[in-house]
Amino acid sequence: MGGTRGGGGHTSGIQGDLFHDPGRGDDAVEKYLPALAGAAQVHQPGELFSYCNSGYVVLGRLVEVLRGKPFDAVLRERLADPLGLTHVATNADEAILFRAAVGHIEREPGAGFVPTPIWALPASNAPAGSRLAMSARDDHHGAHFLHTSRAMTREPAR
Repeated sequence: MGGTRGGGGHTSGIQGDLFHDPGRGDDAVEKYLPALAGAAQVHQPGELFSYCNSGYVVLGRLVEVLRGKPFDAVLRERLADPLGLTHVATNADEAILFRAAVGHIEREPGAGFVPTPIWALPASNAPAGSRLAMSARDDHHGAHFLHTSRAMTREPAR
């Protein structure tokens, strides 16, 4: 895959839009990985930039293994809670507890927009950001932290 940088930097070369659905359990990310065995290599690692959701799922699984917890639990424990984000949902069951919105699509040009038939991609794609929802306030607070902290630098925290 070109190392962890390849996955997070969209240069791994593996097929990026593989939306395998192994179910909704806490092991969804883990169960996703075998599907990558049959994924196409669309270019050599490091050769090109190609958006890669699959690479982020691999990185999410690394987080799970290193932290010993499901991805959603780590996201809440290591990011949402310390930042004081109070209106964060990692799945539709949580989102409905807040003022959730659903996307709309236009099935045919000029036919008007209708609610999308699904709220989010499969749970296995959570590390690619496919299920995370939050209030505008929490989104702004999180973005402000990332923009103004060491989180976006290569400097190690001291």
